[in-house]
Amino acid sequence: MSYSIIFETKIIKLSDGRSLHLDLSGCNNDTSGRSRDDWNGKIYTEDAFIEYAEGFMKDSKPAKESGGFDLKIGSRYCTMYDYGKHLLRMRKRAVTLEELINSGKYVSFNRIDSVTVFEDGKEIEMTMEEFDSYYYEKLYNGGIRYRIKYTLLENEKNIIEAFDNGNSVRIYISR
Repeated sequence: MSYSIIFETKIIKLSDGRSLHLDLSGCNNDTSGRSRDDWNGKIYTEDAFIEYAEGFMKDSKPAKESGGFDLKIGSRYCTMYDYGKHLLRMRKRAVTLEELINSGKYVSFNRIDSVTVFEDGKEIEMTMEEFDSYYYEKLYNGGIRYRIKYTLLENEKNIIEAFDNGNSVRIYISR
C-alpha cells in the first residue's frame, strides 16, 4: 500500500500578509522528502490557506474514530481530517522568514533558472518543466548527465516574486 508521509511542515508569515506553506514530504515507497533540500512551497492568502486546510477535513474523520489511516505525519498514522487539523495548528506557529533564519537553521531559497543536459557531446539548455519530461523519458535508457543553473534568492521580496511567477524553487532548511 502506498501512502504519503509529511516529514515536516513550516509556515512562514510574509510581510505582504500572505503565508508560505513549506512541507518536506514524500511517499512510503519513494525517496522524496528524505533530503533537506526537498521542501515544497506554495504561497496562500490567509483565507485560501484556511480553506485549503479545511478541505482535507471534509468527508473525513479523525484517525481515532475512523479506524484507518490515509497518510503519516512524522511517525503518526493520520487521516485527511488529522492533516487538516495539523495544518491549522502549524498556521498558529507561523514564523517570519527572519525568525526562521535566526533560529540557528541554515535556510536557502534558490530559483532554478535552467538545466543543461550533456548528451552526445552537446549541451542542451532546458527549462525545469522540459527537463522533467526529458528526465522521465530517459530515466530507464541509461544515465543522464546534467547541471542545474540557479540563482540564490537573497531576500523575501525575491522569494515572493519567484513563487508568484511560477518558478521552480529549491528550498534547503537544515535540522
